[in-house]
Amino acid sequence: IIKKFIGEHENFLNTYFDVETTIKGTHTPYLICSIDDNNYKLEYNIMKNGENFIYYWLCGLKQNTRLIAHNASYDYKFIYKYLTNINNEILKGSNLIFVSANFYNKFTKTNIKIQIINSLNLIPMKLKLFSNAFQIPYDKEIINYNFYTDENIKKVFCPIDYFIKDFNNDEKNIFYKNITKWKIERIWNFIKL
Repeated sequence: IIKKFIGEHENFLNTYFDVETTIKGTHTPYLICSIDDNNYKLEYNIMKNGENFIYYWLCGLKQNTRLIAHNASYDYKFIYKYLTNINNEILKGSNLIFVSANFYNKFTKTNIKIQIINSLNLIPMKLKLFSNAFQIPYDKEIINYNFYTDENIKKVFCPIDYFIKDFNNDEKNIFYKNITKWKIERIWNFIKL
């Protein structure tokens, strides 16, 4: 039945994406990033790209695209308003499984087909468990989600001590290794957000 909606003979580029939001009060998106099967990466955020950063990210999709996210039900809420001709929406309760739609790029005056698939329905486990389950390399990510408030995401640099204040010693060590490994810009005791 999924093949009927996905379209066996149409070419779609698989693109894995995630929307990050503040977590206190209203969940406000501040970042969207993706990587496709050709290893092409896109990242847009509210500070560099303004309030319509999700629209600009969608403009970066140049062909029919299958968007895949773990828990796409959540990410879809922030993309929905930019899509047209939404159809074939498959839900399990309030949980999105699949949807197809169009996206019109007003700059290039082109229309592309979009499919959104919720990978959590296909692989019902946390992303951090993928490494062991599928024997793929994984770097543990240490994030202080409480840090991402409306006020803090507007800052360009953050004092490291403030960011890691709730971490235990093991988490702090992993965090410092990741700063170096991921080449996060650092000035004295500040990191670039």
